[in-house]
Amino acid sequence: VSLSSSSSNNNNEGIEEFGVRRDEKWLERSTRWVVIVDDEESIRKAVGQYLFDQGYQVTACADGPTALRVCKSKVVDNTTNNNGQGTTTGAVPDMIVSDVRMPGMDGLELLREIRQDELLLGVPVVLLTAKGMTQDRIAGFKAGADAYLPKPFDPEELISIIDNSISRHEILSGGSVGVEDIKKDLDEVKYLLLEKGGAGVSHGW
Repeated sequence: VSLSSSSSNNNNEGIEEFGVRRDEKWLERSTRWVVIVDDEESIRKAVGQYLFDQGYQVTACADGPTALRVCKSKVVDNTTNNNGQGTTTGAVPDMIVSDVRMPGMDGLELLREIRQDELLLGVPVVLLTAKGMTQDRIAGFKAGADAYLPKPFDPEELISIIDNSISRHEILSGGSVGVEDIKKDLDEVKYLLLEKGGAGVSHGW
């Protein structure tokens, strides 16, 4: 297991990079990048190590501003295209997992920044909060959180939430093509049912 932290470099202070797993067992997850944000070092390292052990690429950040910088660190600004418009290439995280209660920029403010950022607005976000903090959960969902997980949490539950959220995002990011495919499938099923004289099938389906 490889874990490196370059805290001696001011640009990388508060960032832990976990190595990339190449196990065949985790081939699908190894292409997925998860960014963890928590001001408590023990928590972000424990969660980061667990996610790494489950096959993810993981970067752990100590605060919101650092996380925003890291999330866009792999994006490259290209020269203007033929239409005179600027273009970007590179990767953004597949998932961001953030604590809510942090000094400075808290998790809710971080989430709002993410949802207002053109590059990051579509990235799924899971917020971690203490049990009983109902107002935090409500505020988080209003700000665009994809899921909430109260502390302490079962690591397997976090994995399930991450996998499901990423998969849902990948399906939705397929855009109208995916929707049209679904409509065509439904129309075909409806046609077959009506052809066979299916009773009770609504023509308004």
